[in-house]
Amino acid sequence: MTPPPATLDPKRKPLEPTAAPPVADHLATATTSAETAGESDDEGSGRFARLDWATTIWIGGIHLAALAAPFYFSWSGLAICLFLYWVTGGLGVCLGYHRLLTHGSFKTTGLVKFIFALLGGISGEGSALVWVSNHRKHHAFSDQEGDPHSPRDGGFWAHMLWLFPYHSSDEVAARARVRTLIEASPRTKILDDRPGYLHATYTSHLMRFVDDVEVWLDPAAGTIQVRSASRVGIGDMGVNRA
Repeated sequence: MTPPPATLDPKRKPLEPTAAPPVADHLATATTSAETAGESDDEGSGRFARLDWATTIWIGGIHLAALAAPFYFSWSGLAICLFLYWVTGGLGVCLGYHRLLTHGSFKTTGLVKFIFALLGGISGEGSALVWVSNHRKHHAFSDQEGDPHSPRDGGFWAHMLWLFPYHSSDEVAARARVRTLIEASPRTKILDDRPGYLHATYTSHLMRFVDDVEVWLDPAAGTIQVRSASRVGIGDMGVNRA
């Protein structure tokens, strides 16, 4: 069973200008329907039809090829494997993607962030933007609707298949169109752009009022939802109205 489209609450407070906007913050007040265990299983099985099978087969083939590794074993190869595992998984993913970029557990320079993001990308777990956005969604909706790898959708899905979602050509085109429209507006700045989510600001010409605008693409419901909030007071006298 597919839940009804989420409803954005226009009365929610605007984003804090200095805070990193949570990827799924705009869904925090979304309304969803209750699901039975059986319905959740149906929804989980339906996810298999939305896999990017080209990527899934490619990654699966790499793992099958690894079965030949014991026949070409060497101690130097094992040492290199363990070292790269620590560099890409320990430093790139655990320390870089997770602690630094997702949770902001510590602060460092832009160069160090770039290096950690590069090491995380080499691990094969996707780009920093996609990894961070998915993990923030996971914390915001743990084991609920909206969790990208909930065990309620099946153990196999939660373990690995959620990594290979399929993005239709319509979804990609809609995302590009939204970005183009925003960039064409005067005095706009895109702060965050990742699969399914975009955060931008509009600034007025004279008084420099700033409005935050969030766009959420929901391909399952076939909708594009928009939320806007002024950072100062309760309005800007309509000067940022499109």
